Amino acid sequence: MICKGCGADVSSSEVFCPNCGAPLRVTADYDYIQAEIGVKVDQFLNDEPEEMEPAAVDSTLTEPELTIIGAKAAEEAPANTIRIPRDPGLNIIGDPSSQTPFKAEIPEKPRAEKPKENLENTISITRTLYVKDSIFADEDAPDFDDDFTERIEKQQIKKQSERKAEPKRSNPDSRDAKRQAAERARKKKKTIILIAVIAAVVIAAVVGIILATSGKKEEAKEESFQILSNVENGGSYSAPLEVTLEGEQECRIFYTLDGSDPTLEKGTKYGQPIEFSNKDVTGDSLEVNLIAFAYKKDASVKVGELRITFTLTKSAVTPPSFDLASGDYWEESYITITADEGSTIYYTYDGSTPSENSTKYTGPVEMKRGNYVLSAIAVDDSGEVSEVTSSVYNLIIESWISYDEALGNVLNMLVNEQMIESTETDENGYYKVPGGGTRRIINGGEAVVDNTNYYVIQVDYLNDGSNVQATSYYGVNDQTGEVIRLNRSGMNYVLG
Repeated sequence: MICKGCGADVSSSEVFCPNCGAPLRVTADYDYIQAEIGVKVDQFLNDEPEEMEPAAVDSTLTEPELTIIGAKAAEEAPANTIRIPRDPGLNIIGDPSSQTPFKAEIPEKPRAEKPKENLENTISITRTLYVKDSIFADEDAPDFDDDFTERIEKQQIKKQSERKAEPKRSNPDSRDAKRQAAERARKKKKTIILIAVIAAVVIAAVVGIILATSGKKEEAKEESFQILSNVENGGSYSAPLEVTLEGEQECRIFYTLDGSDPTLEKGTKYGQPIEFSNKDVTGDSLEVNLIAFAYKKDASVKVGELRITFTLTKSAVTPPSFDLASGDYWEESYITITADEGSTIYYTYDGSTPSENSTKYTGPVEMKRGNYVLSAIAVDDSGEVSEVTSSVYNLIIESWISYDEALGNVLNMLVNEQMIESTETDENGYYKVPGGGTRRIINGGEAVVDNTNYYVIQVDYLNDGSNVQATSYYGVNDQTGEVIRLNRSGMNYVLG
C-alpha cells in the first residue's frame, strides 16, 4: 500500500508508516457520516406535527441508536439499527482480528438552541456510533437493543402520564397562538366599541329628553308672555304714524320691519315709538311687516313675540294755520304758525308766495306796523308741499310824539354835532353851516324799519345856496323820539 503521508510503499500489515510514522489505517472520515446523520436527526426534531391531543404510544417502538455494524453482525442486528453502506475507503483503526466493538462518539452538529418548552415532549437522542463493521468487529459483542428499548418505553410511559396530568399548552410564538391572541384582541375591541356606542346613545337620549322638556317650558312661557302694540294686525293707517311696543313684564324687545325674525345681534332694540311719515311711503301705500321678540332681561332667552302686518297710506300735507286772524290791530302782537308734526313751515311777510327758499319758521312772528300780508306753507319730510295759507294784518299804533317833536330832536342833534349854527332858519328857510354853506330839512314821511315806525327826515347840504352837495337821512322813533341814521335802498329805508 502507499503511505498518504510520504508516498512510500509499505506493507499492508503495517499500522504506521516506518518511514514518516503516519498512521496507515486511519479513522473513517466522520464528517461525512456526521453530516448524513445530523440531517436525518434535524429533520426528525424540526418536523413538528400540528398541535393535537397526544396519541397513544406503541410500547414496541424503541428509540433507535445510531449504530454502524459489520457484515458479520448484520444478521443479528436489531430491526431499528440504521445500516450504512460500507465505504470502500473507510479504515478503522484497530486489530483486524479483534471482535470487540469500537464505540465512537460523533460530535453534535452545531445548531440554534430550541426553546426549552418546545423540547419537553421530544425524544432525546444521543448520537452514539457503535462501529462493529470493522477489522476489530467482534461477532460475539453484546447487543444493547434490549436495554435501549426498555429505557425508551419507560420514558414514553412517563411523558404520556405527564401530558395527561398537565393542561395542554400552546407555544405563544406559534401562528395559532398569535392568531388566537389577535382574535381575542379584536373581540375585546368590538366589546369596547359596543359599550361606547351604547353609552353615547343613552347620553343622547337623556339630553334629548332634557332639551325637549326645556323646550316645552320655553314654549309655555312664550304663549303666556305677550307684547302689546297700538296697531292691529291687518289694520290700515295714514302717515304720520307712531307705533308703540310694550311687554307685560320687564324685558328687552328687538324688532324688524322687513318680515325677518329679529335677533339680539341683527334686530333693532326698541327704546322709543317707531315713527312713520309720508316720506316712508313709496307710492300710494306701504305694507309693513312688524315682528318683535321679547327677551329676558340680561339673558338671551326668548320669552314672547309679536307678528303684525299693517298698511300705511300717504296723507295730504295739511296747510299751516295762524293763531291770529286777519284784521286791524292797535298794539304790538306776535303771530304763531302751526302745522302737522314732522312738517317744516316757510313764510313771507311782504305778500309774496312762500317756498322752501323763504324764511324758515322758528318761532312766533312779530306783527308789523302797518298793513302787511303774512303767507306760509308746510313741507313734510318726503318733500310734499301744502297749500299756501295767508292773512292780512294792519297794525295801527298811535304815535307818542308828533312830527314837530321829531324835527326838534333832529335839529338839536345837528347843532350838537356843529353841522348847523342854530335851530333858526334864514330868509330862505335854510340853516347856516359853520364855515359856510347851508342845510335844508325835508319831511320824508314815515317808514317801518325792523317793525319800528320812524319819522323820516331828509337833510341836504348846499355849499352855494342852490346846489345840493350831499344828502343825509334820519329816522325818529314815533314812540320814543330816538334819532337814528337811515340809508335809502330803492323805495325802502334801512338802518344806516
